[in-house]
Amino acid sequence: MILAYCDETDSVQMRYSAFTLLIFPSTSIAGYRRFVVSELRKVFEKADNDATPFPTLHSVSLPEQLSDEKKVRVFQLFSEAISKYCIGICRVGYSWDNEVVKSHVATTGMSVQNSARLHSLSTVQLSAIGRFKSPIQYIWELDRENIDGFSHMYNMSTHIEHDLQLEEIRGEAYSGMNKMVVGAFFCEKRDHVMYGVDFCSRQLAIRNEPNPTAFKADCAESSTNYENLVFRNQIVS
Repeated sequence: MILAYCDETDSVQMRYSAFTLLIFPSTSIAGYRRFVVSELRKVFEKADNDATPFPTLHSVSLPEQLSDEKKVRVFQLFSEAISKYCIGICRVGYSWDNEVVKSHVATTGMSVQNSARLHSLSTVQLSAIGRFKSPIQYIWELDRENIDGFSHMYNMSTHIEHDLQLEEIRGEAYSGMNKMVVGAFFCEKRDHVMYGVDFCSRQLAIRNEPNPTAFKADCAESSTNYENLVFRNQIVS
């Protein structure tokens, strides 16, 4: 089975919202986790008998105890794990000033951020369906604080129900989501694969910044490992 780990990002500075998908065969997850945990033990300099949990990781706020060199290493280790075990990366965003987004906001009353997210999500899903010819199981980060506001985006059954009705009305295939989507599931923020989505998304975002700091550039440098994996990386203006 193919797993698509998904996460959204907003850039106030660049005025866009984006979704990033990392695609994995289910059989590769165990190897990915083993690699990440082994490398994190080195970063945090764990003693031989220390099996306590690592701090929760987030690409924009790594633990203060880590030096800049070690923070860069965290980005590197996730890019190495992704390049070794992932089979596809898709990142699509929509500008908050995009005419389609603005028209959707005017029609629905949805916030510009959520409208841009919704358009980004639909685009990455269709891109993944078009790329892979095997059913996909989507996995989202469980954001307990905001789940109610995003439930209309994450509920795959709503989208599939809509598509199946259109197929019956029109008498022809619509999007193919019913055949190609197993469903949507959730994982906690503290998940090694979702960490990878976060760090990958951050690296790709830094590459789009006009003048990143030297530290940011160092963090993004290892994203060159993704060149053969990225099948779409676009911000729709």
